[in-house]
Amino acid sequence: MDRATLARRIPGLLEEVGLKGRGEQQLRQFSKGMQQRLGIAQAIIADPELLIFDELSSGLDPIGRFDLRQVLLRLKARGRTIFFSSHELPEVEDLCDRVLIVHRGRCIEEKKVEDLMHPLDRFSILFSTDNEGVFAPLKADHTIESLGEEKYHCLIDGAASYAGVLQHLAQGGATILEARSEHVSLEKYFMQLIREKDRELQSCAQSA
Repeated sequence: MDRATLARRIPGLLEEVGLKGRGEQQLRQFSKGMQQRLGIAQAIIADPELLIFDELSSGLDPIGRFDLRQVLLRLKARGRTIFFSSHELPEVEDLCDRVLIVHRGRCIEEKKVEDLMHPLDRFSILFSTDNEGVFAPLKADHTIESLGEEKYHCLIDGAASYAGVLQHLAQGGATILEARSEHVSLEKYFMQLIREKDRELQSCAQSA
């Protein structure tokens, strides 16, 4: 990239990463967060097809994290591939199409975010009926709690099961009072997965 092109691109890039007007400031005067933003500007100056970052939001305050997400989403919208490592799982969930989870130096999960998260979503149905036989067949697979006054609360795992339960209750004459989803975050899924893998390792060690 020639000097003239660089000179044209630099002001816009600095503004994009939240460093507008800082082009003449010495690097040693930059905070850690400002240095991180500058590094991102350097990475995208040549408009590459692939970007690789390590802990890209490290050192940024909440406003800086938000601004950074907007930069990455704009790059993503332009068709750029972004590969990054992060311990900030809400950030990963917001930005990524696909995740790879590493634990103790080994890959233990690799999936599209939607494929990983959607089957884990929980659904809650509040319904009323004077006939317990309507929901009796559901007890084998779902948690149903009596709230008194012929009202019941049902918890369902997975969207497919949720649709089936709603249909079953409606056909049985139950009145649906409330139906809502309870999203399982990537962070919660990560912790569950790590605990399961650690239990497996402990079990293998004890049986060895």
